[in-house]
Order: sequence, then structure tokens, then C-alpha cells
Amino acid sequence: MAMFGSKVNRLIVFIFIAVVLTGLLFIWPEETRAPADRAVTPRPEETDNSINKTVPSSVLIAGQVFTLEIADTPRDRAKGLAGRQELPANHGMLFIFPTAGNYNFWMKEMNFPLDIIWLDEDLTIIDLTENFSPETYPETITSKEPAKYVLEIKAGLVERLNLTIGNTLELK
Repeated sequence: MAMFGSKVNRLIVFIFIAVVLTGLLFIWPEETRAPADRAVTPRPEETDNSINKTVPSSVLIAGQVFTLEIADTPRDRAKGLAGRQELPANHGMLFIFPTAGNYNFWMKEMNFPLDIIWLDEDLTIIDLTENFSPETYPETITSKEPAKYVLEIKAGLVERLNLTIGNTLELK
């Protein structure tokens, strides 16, 4: 009988510890948990509240309006466009960072190439990466100058729209 009581006690303690640890996962701030893989490494001072939440829904590029998806949290920036089969025409993803910096991007789990437009605080193009292909993974790229915003669009559009360093984009 003493053995039975001992096993029950151990089981109760085990269940209690499992419940406590599981509960911690739900109350622990998600921003402080490190994902297994991260395409963009956020800075420690970043929080979801550090970004002005009045974000644009479109951008004017060389006279054409592009619909934007916004990546302004560490989770959204890490995920990016990964796993999607395509990017619709005249669509893009705008990565918004709390401060200008040299942020690394890669093509993990991407299914199509991208053109990447690196922008400063004034939305002036400071660097361009054309036809960044999924086959380059795990290579990472960054801008030559610190960027506050990074815009990903379909590969080939930088050339088609004649974009160059020094051009300015207009958020809508």
C-alpha cells in the first residue's frame, strides 16, 4: 500500500508541474519567446507598442498603387511572405522597424523570387536587391545603409518600374 501511495504522490506532483509549466506558456509575453528560426532578428528594445499603429494600406511606386501587407511586429517580420505560393500583382509587404538598422533577410520557405526595396525614414530608396531567389537560402542579405522600412515586391518590378536609389515612395 505504501508503494501505491508513493506512485500516486509522484503522479500528482508530475501533473502539477506539467500544469504549471503549461500555464506559464500562456501567460509569458510572446515577444520574449524566441522562435525556432527567425528571418529577421529584432532588437531587444522592440515591442509591439514601439510602432505607430496608424500604418498605411498602400504605397505609390512610380505612379502605380500597390496594396500593402504590414509586418510591424517581431512575429510578422520573422514570418514575412514565407509559405505562400505567390504574391498578387501590385501587392507587397512592408516591414516596419522601430529604428533604422541593418536587418538581415533570407528566403526560408519562400516559393517565388522577390525584389527588395530598402528605405530610410523619409521613404527614400537607399538600396535595391533584385530577383532574390528562394534557391539562395540560407544566405542572408542586408542593405548597404541602415533601413527603417523594407518593401518586398514581385521580382522584376524594380527594373520594370525603373526604380533607382534616391527615388522616394509615397505611403497612402
